[in-house]
Amino acid sequence: MERILLLVDDEPNVLNALQRLLRQNDYKILTANGGDEGLQILAEHKVNVIISDQRMPNMTGVEFLSKVHEQWSDTVRIVLSGYADFSAVTDAINNGAIYKFFTKPWDDQQMQANIHEAFRHAELNEKNDQLTRIFESTIEAILITDTKGVIQSVNPAFTLITGYSLFEAIGHTPAMLK
Repeated sequence: MERILLLVDDEPNVLNALQRLLRQNDYKILTANGGDEGLQILAEHKVNVIISDQRMPNMTGVEFLSKVHEQWSDTVRIVLSGYADFSAVTDAINNGAIYKFFTKPWDDQQMQANIHEAFRHAELNEKNDQLTRIFESTIEAILITDTKGVIQSVNPAFTLITGYSLFEAIGHTPAMLK
């Protein structure tokens, strides 16, 4: 997976500092100077992780990330703000469904580690989506049990082949098939 990072901030110095910090990693770094430009970039590129300033003209980081959440919910969203007041943090978390909240100035090592973690999170989400699509679309019957052998989930092929619905199978053991 290509690791694409979008940096959104109205301060060119912040964008330049983040680019310098992160350029040695294997990230393709895109930049936007505001939310509107960020949305245009997202419409053209599959972005994995976004770092957005909170206070920007025309559109706040929360407004921007809320729109991102609606249209590209699998993109990992991070707020970077010079203001760490409680209401800004709670707005960002509640409305933008953010992954992390960082304050300016940031610690370089911590920032790099958290961005690496955010990409890992995005990759795990993508793999989970792939496995879910396989589970749902395969023609083979699949059932998932816990460590005690109790059925936790079944796929549509299981229902079709056995005649047991999801709700009839969950909570039982595979012995029900005898």
